[in-house]
Amino acid sequence: MDGSACKLWMDQLALQCFFELRKVKKESIVLLPEKCAHYIKNHVNQEINLTILTNVLNCSKSKLCALFKKRYATTVMQYINYQKVKAAKKMLTDCSINVNEVAYALSFKTPTYFMRVFKKYTDMTPSEYRKTFNETPKKISKQQS
Repeated sequence: MDGSACKLWMDQLALQCFFELRKVKKESIVLLPEKCAHYIKNHVNQEINLTILTNVLNCSKSKLCALFKKRYATTVMQYINYQKVKAAKKMLTDCSINVNEVAYALSFKTPTYFMRVFKKYTDMTPSEYRKTFNETPKKISKQQS
């Protein structure tokens, strides 16, 4: 390979590396909202806020908020609360623990704040939700079978 062919080959290799690096960077940005959502779902019982998320995901608050909003059409905090309410609904129908214990199990600062968030997302209090949706399976007696 002569000098000009070698230089051309090196230029093409550099260009290829540039485009591959750009692709990887773009893919990692695309994955950021999904990584965030995954973290939230898997840590719903812990305190989660933007500071914690940006530290875990190693990004800025503004970048995370913008990309998350673009991907999910909701804010990070709304998504956190939605996932916590979703978990609370399951706990309220599947467990017999009281509402305060549900609030603390999901790392809400106070039961009052939990009740306010829950009502905002469901249009009912946690107690009303439990009464409405608690499906206790009926035990079948031996005489019925």
